[in-house]
Amino acid sequence: MEKAWDEQKPKEADFEEMENVWRESNKTSDEWYDKYFSDNGWENEFKNMQSNFDLVYKNSPKYHFKNQNPFMDHPSPKEEGLKLFQQGQLDDAILAIEAHVQKNGEDAEAWHYLGLTNAENNDDNQAVAAFNKAREIDPNNSDTLLALATSLINNFQQDQALKMLKT
Repeated sequence: MEKAWDEQKPKEADFEEMENVWRESNKTSDEWYDKYFSDNGWENEFKNMQSNFDLVYKNSPKYHFKNQNPFMDHPSPKEEGLKLFQQGQLDDAILAIEAHVQKNGEDAEAWHYLGLTNAENNDDNQAVAAFNKAREIDPNNSDTLLALATSLINNFQQDQALKMLKT
């Protein structure tokens, strides 16, 4: 048993090989850092991305809520709106989700669904406004970004859509 144990012990050559691998990996990471971070290239890229988003966001319409919303007193208008959307009752679904976002303005998911519902209802101006609000709250949601780009294209704003997708 002791002989088998001795045969399995790491040898000096194994340690040297591990040390060489470690040195090479550090060298590679240093090169990677120099390439991508040492000249603040990422900072310039981020500023470019932000300016593209600002261009689309600042030039987009603001969301206009419908008057006399019967869902304002509903206990769970977001859930009701999603159910109505699935049933194809888009006008009522919009009203229900609008009631929710008027009470819970920082709910990015609800703004996203409001955008989808307006887009499905062929109102891309309202969809763009809702998607922009969702992006303002949660700028990392790729589903919202793609839906926003689609609505921009449907609204004949291909240049803005391309800028958004390049960010």
